[in-house]
Amino acid sequence: MTDFWHWLSEPLNLTAVATGVLALLAAVALIANVFLTAATWRATKLQNRELRLFEEQLLLAREQAKAARALAKPEIRANVTEKTGGFVVGELVWSHGTSPAYEIDVWVKLADGRLLLGRPRYMAPSDRRVEFVAGEAAASASKCSFPTFVSTSPPPGEYWLGVTWQAAEGTFWGYSVRVIEEHPGVDNEGRAVTFGQRTLPGPDPVAPKAG
Repeated sequence: MTDFWHWLSEPLNLTAVATGVLALLAAVALIANVFLTAATWRATKLQNRELRLFEEQLLLAREQAKAARALAKPEIRANVTEKTGGFVVGELVWSHGTSPAYEIDVWVKLADGRLLLGRPRYMAPSDRRVEFVAGEAAASASKCSFPTFVSTSPPPGEYWLGVTWQAAEGTFWGYSVRVIEEHPGVDNEGRAVTFGQRTLPGPDPVAPKAG
């Protein structure tokens, strides 16, 4: 033991030992850094995986909410069944959706310039069909969501039909059609024929808040 301390007392030997100790400490630090880096990499990888999983779940939730809204959206269609006196009688037909339709307005513009309004107001999916009666008095006291109906009249043999409604939370929908009524005519071979009723797309409605 005395020989060791004597050997260590030599400056060169002491320097060599110190250098070896420092090298050992550096190696230990390097190993520790390797383990720390590996642990950090694993933690980052796990965090990224969890982030991707969260993003996928969020996207799935959005898609499910979108699908639920599409499934719930009420869709209704209107048909005119009779024109009698100063009124037009028709029916609403439930087309799609699990949520009721509220604030229903059925606008009819006739070729003679009259603008009529029927207000069934409410329709549930279970109703399937609801009758409406459209008249001039209701139209004169309301703002039409179809500006073209107010400013223009259909040509003879045609009338316009527009429907608007809202969902429970207030979302606004609507559509309109040009209805060309059954009328006589001549086919391509010059024969007298009767053309059946057909419909063409009409103008989109202006939402109450926008118009």
